[in-house]
This record gives sequence, C-alpha cells and structure tokens, in this order.
Amino acid sequence: MESEFHNKLHQAVSIIDKRLIYFSQIGLLKKTERNRWCLIRAPNNFGPTFERYVKSVFERELICHAEWGIKLEGFVDGDFDVLALAESALCYVECKIAHPDDVSNEEVRHFLQRSQDLAPEVAILLIELQPRGSRYNLAQNGAV
Repeated sequence: MESEFHNKLHQAVSIIDKRLIYFSQIGLLKKTERNRWCLIRAPNNFGPTFERYVKSVFERELICHAEWGIKLEGFVDGDFDVLALAESALCYVECKIAHPDDVSNEEVRHFLQRSQDLAPEVAILLIELQPRGSRYNLAQNGAV
C-alpha cells in the first residue's frame, strides 16, 4: 500500500516537473537561486496551454495519438489546434477560450471550411467558457 502511494507520488512529481520545464521554456517561469519557481510575465494567451490539455485528454483518456499546433502543407490559414487519430479515425478539434457570444461568425465559418477541406471523421469546435469581461492574469491575482 505504501509502495503504491510512493509510486503515484513519484509520477505526480514527474508530471509537475515536466510542466514547470515547459513553462520555463516558453518564458513564463524561471527558477530562482533558492530553487523556487517565479512567474516572469503573466500569460496573455492560454490558447496553447488549452490545446496541450485537449491533446493530453485524447492521449490519457481515449488512449490515442494526438498532436497540437499542426501546420499542414496546403493549408495557409494557421495551424490545426489538435489532431488525433482514434482507431484510424481522424479527429480535428478547434479550441477557443471565449464567451460563446464572442466567437464570431467568421471564426465559425473558418472552422467549418477547414473541417470540409481536411475531411476528418470527427470535427469539434471546443469553446472553454470565459465569462465576459474576465481576463486570466495569474501574476495580478497572486496565484504563482
């Protein structure tokens, strides 16, 4: 029982370490001389983090291969947020963090056009609800 607890604790620490290193690599965190993590700047775009999370859900919960931020030849309008392969079915997920009313008709048309062009078996427009007027600001709120 105690060994199982230590294994789970070790796994959790490993995951946290990987995430801290990632945030350090993208310039959000740095390690201080006292071996603590410090926020360098407040993130102004949680999109890539949300996309990585969606990718991890495909991998962890659905046990399938997934990638995020994919640029494909022949598609000039940015990247595909998340592409996954589930039992040979191609899945495309477009991730948005916004109030649903703030997702423009143009963004929906763009998603539908890219879905038609890519022709995946599954296409999802995933909107993480952000209340109107709110702004994620970890530094200001002292969360780190």
